[in-house]
Amino acid sequence: MAWATAGMAVVGGLALLIGQAMPRSVAGPMMLQSTAHEARAASALESSTSPEALERARGETRAGLALNPNNPVAWMRLAWIEDQLAGGGFPDASQRAVARAYDVAPYGPQVSSYRLTFILDRWPTASASLRDQARSEIAVMWLNQRQTLQRAVARSVSRPGRLSARATMVRMAAQNPGR
Repeated sequence: MAWATAGMAVVGGLALLIGQAMPRSVAGPMMLQSTAHEARAASALESSTSPEALERARGETRAGLALNPNNPVAWMRLAWIEDQLAGGGFPDASQRAVARAYDVAPYGPQVSSYRLTFILDRWPTASASLRDQARSEIAVMWLNQRQTLQRAVARSVSRPGRLSARATMVRMAAQNPGR
């Protein structure tokens, strides 16, 4: 029986351990179930962002993450849902979800642009740790995905967030002349 590799960092609870320690024959169906939860979460939000729809989407997202905690897109959806349910202000639950998205994909190209705009829009209330991670992500994107970075910063509605991002970009330009 082939076992899933244990090379990924073990971060957080039994759900992560299940995904890494189970035989591939068991982990495959778990991923399919996770995908079904993802689809139901997206469907719940397609036509409404009412509190009831947000609660349904949160439940489905959490169920999917219990099966596949290495999904940065789901963590970012959960961050957005928690933020919406709290009425904004970047609540702790939302910040924890963003932190988990960083844990599983620190520079994950599939979420970098959205995650960065999400944090920049909440910059004044973001934790120091999340601001540091965002600056690190900006530096990596400046080197590898500059146009995507510029679009993410331009989409931000937060002046403090945009200014911090631009300051990091200026620093990167000074440290990497000719790039």
